[in-house]
Amino acid sequence: MTENESAVMQKQRVEVEPPGMYKVVFKNDDVTPMEFVIRVLMDIFCLDFAKAHILTLMIHETGSGVAGTYTKDIAFTKVKETEDVAKNFGFPLSVIAEKE
Repeated sequence: MTENESAVMQKQRVEVEPPGMYKVVFKNDDVTPMEFVIRVLMDIFCLDFAKAHILTLMIHETGSGVAGTYTKDIAFTKVKETEDVAKNFGFPLSVIAEKE
């Protein structure tokens, strides 16, 4: 085995950072019905009715609420899905992804 082959065969330690996590945040508005927000939280974010209802009340009372924390791609996909559904129903529901 030559010196070059030996160098290639040595293990190299590579530091890999975990992916950044993003919070999906719902913003309150005065138009989107609470029932619609609950349904979106159940259908897209897989929350059960009780959790979706509690979170919807929190969004309504405090102005915003976190539906979940995900990797970047998943968070932005959920934001897009939510925006598309809201647009299809004519609601101005605002949802954003924020880096933790």
